[in-house]
Amino acid sequence: MSPWVGFGGAPPGGAEVAAPPTRTSPFLTKFEFARIVGLLALQASASKCASAEGLSPLDAARRAVLEQRAPVVVRRYLPDGSHEDCALQALRMEIVAERTT
Repeated sequence: MSPWVGFGGAPPGGAEVAAPPTRTSPFLTKFEFARIVGLLALQASASKCASAEGLSPLDAARRAVLEQRAPVVVRRYLPDGSHEDCALQALRMEIVAERTT
């Protein structure tokens, strides 16, 4: 099963929120990264919004995810049928960042 990716709200006041204890890995997987980047790039290209830096929608989406600027929530399904929602800002991206540079 692939994780569901949705949009969540930003924390009030832009303050850092301590991540609650999770049952899954604290790392963003390469599959979740690809799905989030694809979703954001599709939305950017469909809205015909021009990037301020002159980047393509795919490059702009990749930059937004790596800088953790996108308000995205990843839903991870567990074997017992339950799920866990993880905010993009709470996930670590060391492995993904190394592979995309």
